Amino acid sequence: MKTFLDLGNIPISNKILDDFSLKNRQYLVDSSYYDDKSGIQEYRLYSYLTEFFNEITILDIGTLTGRSAVALSHNESNRVISYNIVDDIHYSTHPIYTKPNIEFRIKDVMDDLTREFLQSYNVQIVIIDIDNYGKSEKQIIDRLHEIGFIGIIILDDIHHPDKEICKCMKELWSELDYIENLTKYDLTSYGHCSGTGLLLMNTPYINFNFPDETNELSKNFVPLIFLIISSDNDPSYRKMKKIMGDNYSRFKNRIKYFFIEYTQNINGDVIEVGNHIYVKGTETFIPGIYDKTIKAMEYINNTYEYNHLVRTNLSSFWNIENALRLTEQFPKTRFAGGYSHQGFLSGTCMIFSKDISKIVCSRYIPNSIIIDDVTISQVIETNGVPFYNITQYKWGTLSDPYISYPSNCRALTVSDEDISDVLLFRSKSYDRNLDVDNFKKLFKRFTCVS
Repeated sequence: MKTFLDLGNIPISNKILDDFSLKNRQYLVDSSYYDDKSGIQEYRLYSYLTEFFNEITILDIGTLTGRSAVALSHNESNRVISYNIVDDIHYSTHPIYTKPNIEFRIKDVMDDLTREFLQSYNVQIVIIDIDNYGKSEKQIIDRLHEIGFIGIIILDDIHHPDKEICKCMKELWSELDYIENLTKYDLTSYGHCSGTGLLLMNTPYINFNFPDETNELSKNFVPLIFLIISSDNDPSYRKMKKIMGDNYSRFKNRIKYFFIEYTQNINGDVIEVGNHIYVKGTETFIPGIYDKTIKAMEYINNTYEYNHLVRTNLSSFWNIENALRLTEQFPKTRFAGGYSHQGFLSGTCMIFSKDISKIVCSRYIPNSIIIDDVTISQVIETNGVPFYNITQYKWGTLSDPYISYPSNCRALTVSDEDISDVLLFRSKSYDRNLDVDNFKKLFKRFTCVS
């Protein structure tokens, strides 16, 4: 470990962070998200950074249930002081209070922020994760600058998915340039999917370097790719795409997603434009959905490296965090899985490793008169690949009068108290505006959880 004055360069990459061993789980009030990969949650980054400091104090502003405080206490030689205006733990005898190098204070941190406090406690790292509207964050940063703070400040949620919060945090982030001797790093790719900003204040002693990633993390590699059957022929579809796009974009550093649509207005057969893959042609149910699926998969296979590909549709709202956790457990070869139903994989959720995706494309059946998911399932079966039936998470139905359901199905509403066991939410009503409303409510629920 290094002392503050001889840090030099701190290397940061997803591989370094994902290989880093977290500890202290026994002290967590809520272990949810703690072990998630870098770029999804911030705890690996926090713990890793503490290894480069000895005998310092870290201020954790915004305790909530204490996950950040526990992550920041990784290096036992350091002290963590965690601040909250109210007690959100509500469990005075919980083991978190026995962690020797964490102190919890129920008070406004501004009452403690003086030059004397920084010096006497040797404060060198400050984490700010509070109201996310920028005003309180700015007051804290201004006070730290005023009293001569030297070290690292980390801001959470600088790209928050809520539009109003995101606007406030982006304004704060862009306006921080007025502070002298301040260097900014956007570390979202390595921290929290809703945005992690790191500030170096008044210190020339710390530098970060970002070594080239392994081949798996090259420019065109992404662990998980979603292909979403879509069309643009109904106003409600465009609204659903916007909400779903906002949901997928929360994880833009860990996934890619594409809406697959037909159009006559392209040169060539297939083109990628933003988060769309356009296939030359006209929308049809059979064989159109199957045909554009194959052409989009061929394009993806020739353009990107990935571990798993998900073929889904516009009526399915995904819990992306559950999808990432689940697919990390799956083999990277000879894998085909989803929700098996009546002998085939439901078209709402078909997950393939790249080699199986290539087999599906190579066994293309022109002018198929069978529905897409049945056709694809038959191709996989004839090549001796067994279906993996997902049991870890539920296939949730909100509204769908059109189909029968897989066995691992859970009927629910968007207001159900606990939806953490659901992988995807199927909403396909006679009135698609009801589905738009369901998607809005789901997105609001997921973006309120951090």
